[in-house]
Amino acid sequence: MDPSGPELATISTIAGFTALIAVRLALGPRNAWLPLLPPLCCLLLGLGLSATVGAPAAWYGPVFAVVAMAVVLAGREAALAGALGKGRLVTGAAVVLIATASGLVLGPLVAADRPPTSLQALVDAPVLPKEDTNPMARYLALRDNLLPLEIAGTASERLELIRMVTLDRFDGQTWTIGASYRRAGTRLSTPDSAVPTRDVSLDLQVLTPDSVGWLPRVGRPTQISVADLGFDATSGDVVVPADRNTPAAYRITGREPILEANDVGIDDPATSEASRLPLPPEVLAFVDTATAGRSAGLGQLLGLYQAMTSTSGFSYDNSPQARGGHGVRQITDLVNTKRGTSEQYASMFALLSRHLGWDARVVLGFRPTWDGDRLHIRGANVFAWAEVRFQRLGWIPVNPSPTQSIDGQGKTVQQPTPADALDDIPSPDQQVPEEPPDATADAQGDLSSQPANSMSGLATLATIVAIALVLCLGLIPLVRIVRRRRARNNGTPRRRTIAAWRDTIDALRWAGIPVGPRSTTGQVIGVVHGPLQPFLRPLAEIVDRAAYSPEGILDHAAELAWQCNDAIRTELHKGMSFGRRLSRLLDPRTLLPTRTMREYQTTP
Repeated sequence: MDPSGPELATISTIAGFTALIAVRLALGPRNAWLPLLPPLCCLLLGLGLSATVGAPAAWYGPVFAVVAMAVVLAGREAALAGALGKGRLVTGAAVVLIATASGLVLGPLVAADRPPTSLQALVDAPVLPKEDTNPMARYLALRDNLLPLEIAGTASERLELIRMVTLDRFDGQTWTIGASYRRAGTRLSTPDSAVPTRDVSLDLQVLTPDSVGWLPRVGRPTQISVADLGFDATSGDVVVPADRNTPAAYRITGREPILEANDVGIDDPATSEASRLPLPPEVLAFVDTATAGRSAGLGQLLGLYQAMTSTSGFSYDNSPQARGGHGVRQITDLVNTKRGTSEQYASMFALLSRHLGWDARVVLGFRPTWDGDRLHIRGANVFAWAEVRFQRLGWIPVNPSPTQSIDGQGKTVQQPTPADALDDIPSPDQQVPEEPPDATADAQGDLSSQPANSMSGLATLATIVAIALVLCLGLIPLVRIVRRRRARNNGTPRRRTIAAWRDTIDALRWAGIPVGPRSTTGQVIGVVHGPLQPFLRPLAEIVDRAAYSPEGILDHAAELAWQCNDAIRTELHKGMSFGRRLSRLLDPRTLLPTRTMREYQTTP
């Protein structure tokens, strides 16, 4: 969000009107839940619009639950009687704790490996790219300098690859762009990263603006000096809209992941629906040979990568006669002739990765040349590579082009290639000489199983927490039933009668009748009307005799007091809402020790 743009003012206006509406609702009706509706709608709207940016802050849910319960407890319904506020406070605290614990434990499991659902997907992208030609279709024209392109500038560090556009759709003939570009300010949304990152900046001058429709960048962009461009929050690509010119100069900052040597080795490619495109027999045979004897996941990925870069005799075609295209037919020719450009190698690796069930895509960019601290990008520097999504690390670039190349005279030479994240990873299927066991080796071996065990550990924890919550919720009504039965059957007739009166007072309070533990029998009879009177008056008379009569009462009188209590509870339940009955059923105060018996004064 650009602070100088209209977005901040729009958000401030919406938040202000939401607060005013909530206050007006709080001052008007008796329903204490109604004022929560405007801020809840505002929160859901914000989460829906920002779903593609990343997960919301962990404190959103607990803070909203606490504030919501505080609003409800402070509402008009809480002012029924003096002691009622404490009971609601305890019940509300229990509800908040249970809801917060359930959300924190079960929320990550429900959303695991699921793409975020964004409200932006319901509306067509408002930004159309300036260039209407598929950038991959211009690969040969750029490489052969038939399409003039020149960019110069500096970078905060020396870079081997600079990306331009991401292509994630393949129809068998060409890779295309599935991005949805939307207007952006100078600050660009960035999802959270599972690994440490570093900021890298580019200061570029576009010398051929008519040839540049997508702005070259590095990593995941976080900031750009030029506003009002198109930005895709999923891929991070920045496009020049059709209604404006390509900027002559810009500065863009992106985040590059800092990968340690073992980061990729202890992760696995993320699975996706396997490609249904039919592949020729020779391509299928190549895949089978490259992945034969390899374990599923990282083992097969390394087998495919090593077969294309070093072990199967492929060469990079630098000759002027190099063919263009990257469809299934060109991939078949690449398997047969074992020579092609980065266009074909990137397409082949991404397609075969999808065939094996992994999430992969193609990236088109450049391999810049350096003159001291300055970089130069020309059409001849065009380069394509693949990206594979890993379960923990996210999208990892993979350069499947071989190091062996063929020049214009047909000579085979070795060409420098950018460092790749898969180069230093030992294959999981590689046999390692046996060594004496030690604690370090065991610890390293355990790391490889962490991704597989993490989900099972979370599932076990969630199951334990769910069982504990069910037991706690079931314990509250069970304790109430046991204590009520003991109060009815144990003790002297006088004590049993007083217990029946206390239980009646508690039921009346939860039904919303303004009585309390200090109310006398006459005061209770005075505020209770309707069908409860025929049962409440006999009960009050028995209670007065039990409390103050020198002769006391007999067992049958105590049993009659409890029968009156049963009739009163039945009538109250008939007129009580489901929410109030559930609140009474789960009232955690039943787990606390009962108070000592209080004497009652006779009504004058």
